Amino acid sequence: MRHAGCHRNGESIVGDFTLGYEVFSPAGDKDLVVALDTAEPGSPPERGLHQLARWSIGASSLLRPDSAALDG
Repeated sequence: MRHAGCHRNGESIVGDFTLGYEVFSPAGDKDLVVALDTAEPGSPPERGLHQLARWSIGASSLLRPDSAALDG
């Protein structure tokens, strides 16, 4: 199994962007499916993905208890 193409993503934080994708099963393992999304280096979609990653790291840190705060 192997499929490839492009898909458009609607994201309220960084706006719409298009990513390339590839879906395949590695040789010898028909039960495993691997899906890869890609963005061209330096492209607006790549910058949007980096911005989402930074946002998600900041958002997840707000949800984690701060061990220093628990010690005091």
